[in-house]
Amino acid sequence: MSDRATSLPRFRTRTLLGAVLSAMVAVTGCGGGGGGATGSPGSDAAVSTDDGLVIDGELIADKALFDAAEGGSVSFYSTSDAATEELIIDRFTEQTGITVTLTRLTSAKMEERVRSEVGAGRFGADVLRTTDPLFAVELAEQQALVPWAPPSADELTRSGAMRPGDPAITSMYGAYALAFNNRVVAPQDAPTTWTDLLDAKWAGGKIGLARPSASGAAWVELGLRTFGPDFWPQVAASSPRVFDSVSVQSEALARGEIAVSVFPISSAFVAAEQGAPIQLVIPEDVGVAAFPVSIGLTTAGADNPAAEVFANWLLSKSTQQFMAGFGTIPARSDLARVEEAGQPVLPAVGTPQLQILTTADQQARRDEILTSWNRAFGIPTGG
Repeated sequence: MSDRATSLPRFRTRTLLGAVLSAMVAVTGCGGGGGGATGSPGSDAAVSTDDGLVIDGELIADKALFDAAEGGSVSFYSTSDAATEELIIDRFTEQTGITVTLTRLTSAKMEERVRSEVGAGRFGADVLRTTDPLFAVELAEQQALVPWAPPSADELTRSGAMRPGDPAITSMYGAYALAFNNRVVAPQDAPTTWTDLLDAKWAGGKIGLARPSASGAAWVELGLRTFGPDFWPQVAASSPRVFDSVSVQSEALARGEIAVSVFPISSAFVAAEQGAPIQLVIPEDVGVAAFPVSIGLTTAGADNPAAEVFANWLLSKSTQQFMAGFGTIPARSDLARVEEAGQPVLPAVGTPQLQILTTADQQARRDEILTSWNRAFGIPTGG
C-alpha cells in the first residue's frame, strides 16, 4: 500500500484488496433490513433518520447533532489499512449522506505529518485513527485531541475501551497469531502453540517474521511475558527469515518461501479470501497478541458536527460488528462472535485468549520490548 496521502476520489484508491473485502462484506453483515440499495455497503443494517441517527436500534446522534451534520464532510486521517477504511467510509456515507475524505499514511509518516501540522496550528484532520496508541496519548497531552462522549460511552467504558475524560478511545484491536502455508505444511504438522516455533523442524529459514514496529511489540511482549527472556533468542537460533514489512512477509508465506509465521490476523483473513494458501492458527497455549487501535476527535473536529457523528458511528455496535468481518477484534464486548468460513473464531474482549498490550504497558515497556527483540536477532538498536 502506498505511503503517500490518499485524498483522491475514492474510486481511484480501489485495490484488489478492496474488491476482496467487498466480497467479505456480503457474508459478514449484522442482519436487519433497509438502509440503502440492495448490495450496497450499508444495506445490511436498519437505519433510521427520523429522529436523529439510529442504526439497528442504537442511537448514534440525536436530532440536533444529526441535523447540524447534514450536508457536511469529514477529514479522516488513518494509519489503518486503506482498503478497509474505504469500505468503512462507503458504508458511513451510504447510511448518513455525509462524505469523508481519507488521508492514509504509515504510522511513521503520519506522525511526522501530524506533528508538523499541529506545530504550525493547522491540524488538517477532524478524526484520527492511529495504530500507535502512544501517539494518541501525545496528541491528547498537547490538546490536539479533545474529549467527547459518544452515546456508546457506557459500553465502551465497561469494555475497557475508554476512560471518562480521555480523548483517545480504542476503536478496535489489531492482533497477531500464527499462520502457515497449507500447501507446504500438512495439517498434522501445523503449529498449534507459540512454543511450536521452537520445534527443530522449522529451523533453517522456514519461519518468517516481520520486524516489529509499535504494534508489533504486542507479539514480542507476549513471548517475553509468557515464556521468559530466552524465548525470542531461542527462536532466533533457528535462523528465521526477518522481513522489513508485513507485505513482503505475506508474499513469501503465500509463495511457500517460508512455512510458518507470526502474522497479523486481518492480513491472514484477506490473504485467504484472495486465494492464498495461508491458514490462520489461534495458539492454544495463550491465545493472540493484541494492541489497541485508537481514534480521537481533533480540535477541528470538535467544531464539526459531521465529524462527531462519524466518530460516534465508528464506535457503534453495528459498525463494530461490520469491522469484525475483516479480522479485527471489536473494542466492544457486547457483540455476537463472527464466524468466517475456513477461519477460526477470534477471541473477544475480556477472554483469556486475547492478550492485550495496553497503552499503559506500552508507555512503560515498549522501548525495552523492542530493544530485547533487536538484541535477540542481532539488529543494532535504532537499525
